[in-house]
Parts: sequence; C-alpha cells; structure tokens
Amino acid sequence: MTEGELAIYERQPEESAKAYGAFCLYRDLAPNVRSMLTAYRCLPGKEQAARVSGCWQGWSTNYDWFARVKAYDVMREQEARKIKEAEHDKALDDFRNRQLVISRSQMAASANILIKAGARLAAITDTEDIKVGQLASLFRAAAHLAEVSGKAEATALGLDELVSLLQENEET
Repeated sequence: MTEGELAIYERQPEESAKAYGAFCLYRDLAPNVRSMLTAYRCLPGKEQAARVSGCWQGWSTNYDWFARVKAYDVMREQEARKIKEAEHDKALDDFRNRQLVISRSQMAASANILIKAGARLAAITDTEDIKVGQLASLFRAAAHLAEVSGKAEATALGLDELVSLLQENEET
C-alpha cells in the first residue's frame, strides 16, 4: 500500500456511512464468532433476526467484506506481533543490562578480595603469621567470583551479539 492509499478495511470510495458502519460491526466482532448474522443482530430491534437484510447482503458483496475483514485481521495480527516482539526485545535488553551490572559488581568484589589478600601478604613479616586456610579461602572466593562474573558478562555480551544478528536478519 502506497502513502495516501486507503487500506482495504477502511471506508471505500462510494461506500455510504451506513454501509461502512455495518461493515465495522461485522469487522469488529472477534474472528471466532464473526458472521454477518451475528453483526446484523447487534442492531437495535434485530436481535432475533433469522437472516440479514438484502441491503446488508448487497453491501457485503459490493464492498467485498470477506476480503476486507481478512486484511483487517492480518493487519491486527501483525500489529500484535510487533508489540510482542518489542516487549520481548525490551525484556532482553533489561536482562542483558542487569547481567552486566551484576557481573561488573562481582568482578569488582573479586578484585577487592585479591587486593586485601595481597595487602595482608605484604604486611606479613613472619611466615608463621600466615594462616594458610584463610588465604586459600580468600583466593578461592576471588577466583570463583571472577569466574562467575566473567561468565555473566559473556552471557550478557552474547545476548548483544544474538540481538544484533536477529536485527540483521529482520532487515534482510
């Protein structure tokens, strides 16, 4: 559809307001219950109608209600999908950002532990003051934090790459 061109589900040239209003009643019904008779029964005084009027029959044929409503449903589905994709993209971005914050915080904690352990080692003048168990625990904790934070950052960065690849595929 080019700019300025009417979508098939919009009011068509030569279509009266009444005919378009009838189409809108039909179009706006949920697809699983949509029928001309159901739409017709929405009119005041027509709740018990056994069939639609000849006027409605003519409008539905002349203005191709079936093709128009199909196009409308496709458009609505595409809009809904775009919204869900945007929500999913935002959730991925939020997750990636949280992972980066966590990994950088863990990396800083790991570095802090190593700095304190190094300072403690430097302050020791007598090797008998070294409590091997304490130092070993500190180094294990620092190494573990470094490993975990590195994996978290790699995960977050991997999501960046995945998102970029998906966006490239969408553009082609």
